[in-house]
Amino acid sequence: MALYDERTICVCLVCVLCIHMIASQDDWFGPNQEFKCHCESNCSSDGTCQGNGSCARGWFGLKCQHQDLILLDNTTISTNASILTDQDDKSCMDISGQTIVVTFNVSYVFTWMRVALQDMAFLSGFTVQFSKTASMTPEIECANQKYFLVDNSTLDIECDLPDAIRTIIITGTRQTSLCSLYVNGGRNVALKQTTWQTSTYTELGLGVGDASKAVDGNTNSIFSGNSCTHTGITDSKPMWTVNFPLSEITRYVIYNRGEFLMDRLAKFVLTGENSGLQRFYYTDPSDLGLPVYIVIDAAKHSLTQVTINSRLTVFLTLCEVEIYGECPAGTYTTSDLQCTNCPTACPNTCHSDGGSCSVCLGYSNPPACTLVCSTGRFGINCAQTCPSNCFGNICDPETGQCSKCKPGFYGGSCDKVCVESFWGQNCSQNCNSNCQARLCHNINGECIGGCVAGFVSPGCTQACPAGQWGVNCTNSCSVNCYVQSCDKTTGTCDKGCHGFSDPPSCKTECGQSNWGPNCQFNCRNNCFNLSCDSQTGKCDSGCDGFMDPPDCTVECKTGKWGRNCVNQCNFQCKDQSCDRVTGLCDYTCDSLTNLSCPADCPKGYHGSNCTLDCSSTCKDLLCNRLGYCIACVSDYTGRYCEKGLASEASGLTFSSGVGIGVAVGALVIILVDVIIVIICRTRLTTLRPKSNDDLKPATRLQSYDGLKQINEYNHTYEPSRSTFEEKGKSHKKQDGDGNKKEQYENTSNTVYETIG
Repeated sequence: MALYDERTICVCLVCVLCIHMIASQDDWFGPNQEFKCHCESNCSSDGTCQGNGSCARGWFGLKCQHQDLILLDNTTISTNASILTDQDDKSCMDISGQTIVVTFNVSYVFTWMRVALQDMAFLSGFTVQFSKTASMTPEIECANQKYFLVDNSTLDIECDLPDAIRTIIITGTRQTSLCSLYVNGGRNVALKQTTWQTSTYTELGLGVGDASKAVDGNTNSIFSGNSCTHTGITDSKPMWTVNFPLSEITRYVIYNRGEFLMDRLAKFVLTGENSGLQRFYYTDPSDLGLPVYIVIDAAKHSLTQVTINSRLTVFLTLCEVEIYGECPAGTYTTSDLQCTNCPTACPNTCHSDGGSCSVCLGYSNPPACTLVCSTGRFGINCAQTCPSNCFGNICDPETGQCSKCKPGFYGGSCDKVCVESFWGQNCSQNCNSNCQARLCHNINGECIGGCVAGFVSPGCTQACPAGQWGVNCTNSCSVNCYVQSCDKTTGTCDKGCHGFSDPPSCKTECGQSNWGPNCQFNCRNNCFNLSCDSQTGKCDSGCDGFMDPPDCTVECKTGKWGRNCVNQCNFQCKDQSCDRVTGLCDYTCDSLTNLSCPADCPKGYHGSNCTLDCSSTCKDLLCNRLGYCIACVSDYTGRYCEKGLASEASGLTFSSGVGIGVAVGALVIILVDVIIVIICRTRLTTLRPKSNDDLKPATRLQSYDGLKQINEYNHTYEPSRSTFEEKGKSHKKQDGDGNKKEQYENTSNTVYETIG
């Protein structure tokens, strides 16, 4: 029944097969049409891709013959890196600081990978590591790493790994723009190669189940599709073999029939041979059979023949056998997809895909790579120049990263200007905190926006000079500040005020009698009304007892007193000497005891109530309490200056009787005065201080008042001042003769008052 079903299906699909064969003729190229075209569009006869020249998705490399493991089913890549598998080498991403993880659903042998970079100078900007599991933790480093240039932006990276891997970890260590990523899965070296099997099932017709069906490039697993092998009914040890050019094999992919009877392939044995010697052996552990088998050869054995044996059934059916590998070491794949020896420049180490010699990373002599790049050079074959901002033009020969940056820059390539608030080599220095907004020039550290208040540009390290404050020290301290010193930031007076009383603002002036720092000094007594300049202390309203404002250090001259010494001492002061401040006489001429002193009355008067006129011939109208002239005007003499010198010459005389009377009267008056003086002296003992020098102004005034009271007491019969003033007014209207007559009347009155 099974045989009938297979035959029936085959008949139904004959036309379809024919149509498929005709339609797919353009999918092959090569001398014997042995290579399958994997171009995005059609291939030329030599396998060159037509159209845009791109490979179909999942393929890359020479003539698009290398399978890309990343695009196999169930392979995952970091979600942020999907752009790397779009096969567009112009769409790129910056992977600096990122990790790209590729995880396969099964283990694979890693040989090499291809990367497309936006800038080849940043080739060393990432690392490639591996893990044998699906873990993101690296376990295996890329040993014997080699670089092969494909073109100006594409590089193949080769690693020798001891084991198969499941995870590739790519870490961006610095700015690197990665555009595409391909992982080599090898090229199918078994395709259209010579095959053989122990028998062929012929019941379905000629050609059905041939050994070549397993390498026809058709992975259809439905047997009725006429793309699977099938051994004969009587074959007790079915076996299938394929021969191919010598290749390093890394992977076998075996497609079992898929609709049913998969268990026929269970427990199969796969062996690989080279020169008649078995190099590789694998036994399937499954009991039921799998749709697809993937067998890896981590040792990468060089083989020319592979054989598959069935151990459980009389039938061996294979729908496709793909054997992936490379040309063996020392050879490479030519443009016609044949293996040939490496060039003499690198006889043992050329790239398997194209035969290019490896380039040096950090060395200048490929492929030996023994001479380190000279100063200022780095990268592949030392072709790159170190970044311009590297200090001393020194950079890592492999990565191109600067060991140090010129002042003002940072980063691996020193291509980043210092961020705000930093400057200097590697931007390791902080901008001066005195810089406005802490912004400074990235190279020399000079403040860009000026200084904060209190410091001077450009470095802002020097405080404002004395007397200045504010941003860039453009403000002057107030003259109200002591020694014009103020806070460099706020401008407030930091050493107190100068002529003002309210530090630190110093806006309230000193009172009239204070001056100096914070108004702590009193104005000198030398200043009139104790008033002085609030800042200098100099007398601003004049002197009091001194003659040289505003200093007021030179005392009034004798006879002067008061404000700036403009007042004359009283005529009654002895020797015209008085206190320079109060004007009080230093020593008063006592008219009671000394008849040579003027009366204690205004000039021109005498008597107890100062109502009697001094003689008009008294010099300066000064007379004593008795009316005697202190001195006479010119041409007069006598006690009252009543005698004119001209009168004596004319013989004018008083009678002898009158003269004797006057003399006796004068003696009596003198005697009475002596008695009065003795009484007054006794009473004044209690009114005067011991020394005239000790008299204070108030005391002197009291003494004067006391004398005046005594004088008034002894002259109770003198007319009042008001009466005298009226009388005086009438006197002024009389002529000179009348005045002369009045002098004598005054004399008699005075004598009368004294005697009375």
